[in-house]
Amino acid sequence: MIESMKDEQFQQLVDKLTQIASAISSNSEILSILVDIQKWIKFIGWSNVKNVLMDCLNTETKLLIYHFSDGEHGIRNIRDRIKKFGLKTSYGGVHGSWQRWKKVGIVEPSHKRQGRFQKVFDLEEFGFEIPKLAGISKEEVEEIEKDEQQA
Repeated sequence: MIESMKDEQFQQLVDKLTQIASAISSNSEILSILVDIQKWIKFIGWSNVKNVLMDCLNTETKLLIYHFSDGEHGIRNIRDRIKKFGLKTSYGGVHGSWQRWKKVGIVEPSHKRQGRFQKVFDLEEFGFEIPKLAGISKEEVEEIEKDEQQA
């Protein structure tokens, strides 16, 4: 039955389970069961996720916008981070990407900050390589990201 569900219905089911889990967070046993159910439902649907990600994130800029969409950073911050990679995007480029990706279910409204979006999937889990700044080690990139989060 789940396999025959349309993508929109599948996303609605996942969203509803998330709402139910939030509503009953006081009962940890039920919450634990619902979280497990949600994981399995997502797992069943993941066979198409990589293809959707590949279609939606078909440029380095889009890949980075998605990667930096953590629910904390706003459009301007994401745009500035992308500039560090020698790439360009606009305010509308980030906002428009979020709106398109929301429709296909690869981002969701931020749980941390209103008006921002966060990625649903970790790109590295699907074999995507995140571009690194030229001449900067992974540790330096992480340090830059930590400094930006504190700012």
